[in-house]
Amino acid sequence: PSFLIGWAGLIIPILLAIIMKKRLILTRFDKMMLIFLILGIVAAVTPTNVARRMVLALPVFLALFTTQSLLLFFKKKGNLTKLVLITLVILACLDGFYLYSRALNYQKNLNASELINYYLSNEEVEALRWLEKNSLPYDGVLATYRLGNFIPAISGNKVFLGHWCASGNFNENNKLVNKFFQSLDKEGSKAFLEKNNIEWVILDSKENTNVVAFTDSHPYLEVEFRNDEITIFR
Repeated sequence: PSFLIGWAGLIIPILLAIIMKKRLILTRFDKMMLIFLILGIVAAVTPTNVARRMVLALPVFLALFTTQSLLLFFKKKGNLTKLVLITLVILACLDGFYLYSRALNYQKNLNASELINYYLSNEEVEALRWLEKNSLPYDGVLATYRLGNFIPAISGNKVFLGHWCASGNFNENNKLVNKFFQSLDKEGSKAFLEKNNIEWVILDSKENTNVVAFTDSHPYLEVEFRNDEITIFR
């Protein structure tokens, strides 16, 4: 709803201004913005890594056109102008109510497990800094998805499961990682590590509270580092 209302609020005033003007006169500023808009659309459909960012940038140029169109439109007095003004106010109120309800719903359902997706604790940073000093960059590291996002950036290691956009076969690998940390199959889990050239395993006590059981069921792994939250095996 917010997306549709937003685009309607951008495009409708432009079209109405063109219709009422009957003849569109472009200033130098309009021409420059139009060129940027066309280039942005072309860049948005090209197979590049920045295409999605260009799509997000398009409303900036449309908003500038909308502002000028509204200024032109509201110079005209009449019932149609009042109707459009009332419509835009209603659209803005609906959009604001929608975003406010979404924010309240998000805050209501927020819990600690979601907060830790965005911030590392001091213990986690300490563990990854230790890994940076005591491992090689090409050493494979196995960790759950949340921590795997940060490992390449902090310790510089390769990970079996990292950012969803940069990890091949992400869904399948995510299931394999969860299965590994929950499995008590000693031989199967060892073969999994050897097959994927994984040198280090990181266990986060916030995600796997039974560290003792994991250690006992994986005797081939040796504890190299441990603090209150993180245990690093090799």
